[in-house]
Amino acid sequence: MLREELIKKVSSILEEAGFEIARQLSPSCFDILARRGQILLIKVLTNADSLYKEQADDLRNVADVLGATPLLVAALLKSESIRPKTIYDRYGITTINTETFEEAIAGKQLPIVYAKSGGYFAHINPDYLKKVREQNKLSLGELSREAGVSKKSLQDYEHGKGAEIENILRLQEALGDLVLNTINIFQFKVESHPEKPQDSVSKRLEQLGFKTTAVHHAAFRMISRHKDDILLTGLKKEAQPKKAHDIHSSAETLGQHDMFVLDHSKAKIVQGVPVVEREELENVITSRELLKLLRELTHRA
Repeated sequence: MLREELIKKVSSILEEAGFEIARQLSPSCFDILARRGQILLIKVLTNADSLYKEQADDLRNVADVLGATPLLVAALLKSESIRPKTIYDRYGITTINTETFEEAIAGKQLPIVYAKSGGYFAHINPDYLKKVREQNKLSLGELSREAGVSKKSLQDYEHGKGAEIENILRLQEALGDLVLNTINIFQFKVESHPEKPQDSVSKRLEQLGFKTTAVHHAAFRMISRHKDDILLTGLKKEAQPKKAHDIHSSAETLGQHDMFVLDHSKAKIVQGVPVVEREELENVITSRELLKLLRELTHRA
């Protein structure tokens, strides 16, 4: 399936599930921003190998500021089809195929298996494993010998660590069917170290109380947060319509704020995005005053 067809498929799945979505027209670290209570930032690629580290870093950093879940939906990884009901990893981004994505969005089924170096793994429910072992009156050592799984591994599994699929099959032969824990792809916790933008605009926003993060691969060049207010900021010599569309649709989907900061501009709004000159920004005293200015510029249009 071609990338554009994949994007349309993912968009359709989200819309049918009641998500508000903002598609990006210009090149970006994410293709779709979706909101339905929770926020999803989704990159869609035919081959997951096409996502490079710098894009993944931006995707994680933006998701961190928004409190969003970053996802990569793809058809292939390392020239092989991505298996259904299986989670993969690409530079720390949860990677799944459209089938798994659709089932998770619809609430039908969450994945159980995840791939990492060394093979495929799943989490056996540790309480159930211990209970069924004790019901069979087996010590860890006895189960180890019967199933052909090391005692150390069994101890790890009873403490919630992931188990190789081959070991799970061996344990099922010895104990019968086991309960495997599902993986909630929407509770992926991003741990990142956002890059601080080195720009007079970011310094001014920091002075106004905004926590600001640099973004290299999106229509906006920085994302800022002050309490419950989020601001997407574009920085260019001139406000480009495609980038303005992407910034505004993203901000609108989030129910948040956007702006372009330019040296000089005759236009005060482009594709719904208010334009603030650098000198104007320097004269703003508080974050509240800045947001008021943005609203006034929008209402004048």
